[in-house]
Amino acid sequence: MDTLVLVGTRIKELREFRGFSQIELAKALSDKGISVSRETISKMETGNRNITALEIKALSDILDVETDFFFEEEEESLVALFRKKDALDENDELFLEDIFMTVEMLVAQEELHFQGRKQREISLRDEKY
Repeated sequence: MDTLVLVGTRIKELREFRGFSQIELAKALSDKGISVSRETISKMETGNRNITALEIKALSDILDVETDFFFEEEEESLVALFRKKDALDENDELFLEDIFMTVEMLVAQEELHFQGRKQREISLRDEKY
């Protein structure tokens, strides 16, 4: 993946995850002394504009991630979105715990469904003979 597209994709994912609009992110950058428009944010997110080191640093501060996050290609999305500079707060920990419990329940349901389907197939096969 092209580096500008990768960085832009990461910016957009984090911006949306953190609940910023493009206008709000442009304002937050402006508050850090980096004057950009909503259109510039859009160009960054689509890989149609070079991003300076100062902009990456400011974005990492605003979006609460390490700067290297923007350049890593492969990482689990949940881990990536929660990878913060600071330790997770209690709400984040509870949210992650809820997600993991939900995933575990879904996996267990899928296993039960698969076992039930397999059992029905065996029963149908036995009825034929």
